[in-house]
Amino acid sequence: MKLEQRDILLFHIAFAILAAIGLLVPLAPLGIRILVLVIIYNIGLPVFAHLRGYPQIKNIWLFLLPLSILMIFPDWFLAAKLHTLVFPKTGSPFIGAVPVFMAGMWSIPLFLILYIGEQVEKVFNQSFAMISVAFLSLI
Repeated sequence: MKLEQRDILLFHIAFAILAAIGLLVPLAPLGIRILVLVIIYNIGLPVFAHLRGYPQIKNIWLFLLPLSILMIFPDWFLAAKLHTLVFPKTGSPFIGAVPVFMAGMWSIPLFLILYIGEQVEKVFNQSFAMISVAFLSLI
Protein backbone atom coordinates (compact mmCIF):
# COMPACT_ATOMS: atom_id res chain seq x y z
CA MET A 1 0.00 0.00 0.00
CA LYS A 2 1.37 3.39 -0.99
CA LEU A 3 1.73 6.21 1.54
CA GLU A 4 -1.09 8.23 -0.05
CA GLN A 5 -3.46 5.26 0.04
CA ARG A 6 -2.57 4.56 3.67
CA ASP A 7 -3.12 8.21 4.60
CA ILE A 8 -6.50 8.34 2.84
CA LEU A 9 -7.52 5.11 4.55
CA LEU A 10 -6.47 6.48 7.96
CA PHE A 11 -8.30 9.77 7.29
CA HIS A 12 -11.51 7.89 6.50
CA ILE A 13 -11.15 5.55 9.47
CA ALA A 14 -10.69 8.58 11.74
CA PHE A 15 -13.70 10.27 10.14
CA ALA A 16 -15.79 7.09 10.51
CA ILE A 17 -14.96 6.96 14.21
CA LEU A 18 -15.80 10.65 14.59
CA ALA A 19 -19.05 10.13 12.66
CA ALA A 20 -20.03 7.16 14.81
CA ILE A 21 -19.43 9.16 17.98
CA GLY A 22 -21.17 12.22 16.55
CA LEU A 23 -24.22 10.22 15.54
CA LEU A 24 -24.45 8.22 18.76
CA VAL A 25 -24.01 11.05 21.26
CA PRO A 26 -27.25 13.07 21.28
CA LEU A 27 -25.81 16.53 22.02
CA ALA A 28 -27.89 18.22 19.31
CA PRO A 29 -30.70 17.29 16.91
CA LEU A 30 -29.67 14.56 14.46
CA GLY A 31 -29.83 16.88 11.44
CA ILE A 32 -27.44 19.36 13.06
CA ARG A 33 -25.01 16.55 13.96
CA ILE A 34 -25.09 15.30 10.36
CA LEU A 35 -24.58 18.84 9.06
CA VAL A 36 -21.55 19.33 11.34
CA LEU A 37 -20.06 16.01 10.21
CA VAL A 38 -20.55 16.89 6.53
CA ILE A 39 -18.88 20.26 7.09
CA ILE A 40 -15.99 18.62 8.98
CA TYR A 41 -15.44 16.16 6.12
CA ASN A 42 -15.63 18.81 3.40
CA ILE A 43 -13.18 21.07 5.21
CA GLY A 44 -11.01 18.29 6.60
CA LEU A 45 -10.35 16.38 3.38
CA PRO A 46 -8.89 19.24 1.31
CA VAL A 47 -6.94 20.58 4.32
CA PHE A 48 -5.56 17.08 4.95
CA ALA A 49 -4.68 16.70 1.25
CA HIS A 50 -2.96 20.08 1.22
CA LEU A 51 -0.98 19.41 4.39
CA ARG A 52 0.11 15.97 3.19
CA GLY A 53 0.95 17.23 -0.31
CA TYR A 54 -1.67 15.28 -2.29
CA PRO A 55 -2.89 17.66 -5.01
CA GLN A 56 -4.84 14.92 -6.80
CA ILE A 57 -6.94 14.34 -3.68
CA LYS A 58 -7.73 18.03 -3.50
CA ASN A 59 -8.56 18.06 -7.23
CA ILE A 60 -11.00 15.17 -6.84
CA TRP A 61 -12.66 17.00 -3.95
CA LEU A 62 -12.76 20.27 -5.95
CA PHE A 63 -14.59 18.40 -8.71
CA LEU A 64 -17.00 16.64 -6.35
CA LEU A 65 -18.03 19.47 -4.00
CA PRO A 66 -19.84 21.55 -6.66
CA LEU A 67 -21.39 18.35 -7.99
CA SER A 68 -22.57 17.48 -4.48
CA ILE A 69 -24.00 20.97 -3.99
CA LEU A 70 -25.86 20.81 -7.30
CA MET A 71 -27.35 17.41 -6.36
CA ILE A 72 -29.81 19.24 -4.12
CA PHE A 73 -31.76 20.27 -7.24
CA PRO A 74 -32.67 16.77 -8.45
CA ASP A 75 -33.32 15.77 -4.83
CA TRP A 76 -35.54 18.83 -4.43
CA PHE A 77 -37.46 17.96 -7.61
CA LEU A 78 -37.88 14.32 -6.52
CA ALA A 79 -39.07 15.41 -3.07
CA ALA A 80 -41.25 18.41 -3.89
CA LYS A 81 -42.70 17.57 -7.31
CA LEU A 82 -42.64 13.80 -7.72
CA HIS A 83 -42.92 12.96 -4.01
CA THR A 84 -40.59 10.00 -4.47
CA LEU A 85 -38.15 11.21 -1.80
CA VAL A 86 -39.11 12.15 1.71
CA PHE A 87 -36.63 13.86 4.00
CA PRO A 88 -37.77 13.59 7.61
CA LYS A 89 -37.51 16.59 9.89
CA THR A 90 -34.28 15.94 11.78
CA GLY A 91 -33.57 19.43 13.06
CA SER A 92 -31.49 20.49 10.07
CA PRO A 93 -32.39 23.60 8.12
CA PHE A 94 -33.89 22.90 4.69
CA ILE A 95 -33.26 24.24 1.19
CA GLY A 96 -36.74 23.84 -0.20
CA ALA A 97 -37.61 20.21 0.49
CA VAL A 98 -33.99 19.06 1.04
CA PRO A 99 -31.95 19.22 4.26
CA VAL A 100 -28.95 21.56 3.99
CA PHE A 101 -26.51 18.76 4.81
CA MET A 102 -27.40 17.03 1.53
CA ALA A 103 -25.54 19.83 -0.30
CA GLY A 104 -22.23 18.36 0.84
CA MET A 105 -23.12 14.80 1.70
CA TRP A 106 -22.74 13.38 -1.82
CA SER A 107 -19.05 14.32 -1.86
CA ILE A 108 -18.29 11.68 0.80
CA PRO A 109 -19.33 8.48 -1.01
CA LEU A 110 -18.48 9.90 -4.43
CA PHE A 111 -14.94 10.70 -3.28
CA LEU A 112 -14.41 7.14 -2.09
CA ILE A 113 -15.84 5.66 -5.29
CA LEU A 114 -13.80 7.93 -7.55
CA TYR A 115 -10.58 7.51 -5.58
CA ILE A 116 -10.87 3.71 -5.45
CA GLY A 117 -11.69 3.62 -9.17
CA GLU A 118 -8.62 5.72 -9.91
CA GLN A 119 -6.41 3.40 -7.85
CA VAL A 120 -7.88 0.28 -9.52
CA GLU A 121 -7.20 1.82 -12.94
CA LYS A 122 -3.54 2.40 -12.02
CA VAL A 123 -3.10 -1.24 -11.02
CA PHE A 124 -5.29 -2.96 -13.62
CA ASN A 125 -6.96 -1.15 -16.52
CA GLN A 126 -9.76 1.27 -17.30
CA SER A 127 -12.34 -1.46 -17.99
CA PHE A 128 -11.77 -3.11 -14.62
CA ALA A 129 -11.86 0.31 -12.95
CA MET A 130 -15.23 1.06 -14.55
CA ILE A 131 -16.61 -2.27 -13.36
CA SER A 132 -15.25 -1.56 -9.86
CA VAL A 133 -16.80 1.91 -9.80
CA ALA A 134 -20.15 0.53 -10.99
CA PHE A 135 -20.05 -2.16 -8.29
CA LEU A 136 -19.12 0.37 -5.58
CA SER A 137 -21.89 2.67 -6.74
CA LEU A 138 -24.36 -0.17 -6.51
CA ILE A 139 -23.28 -0.89 -2.94
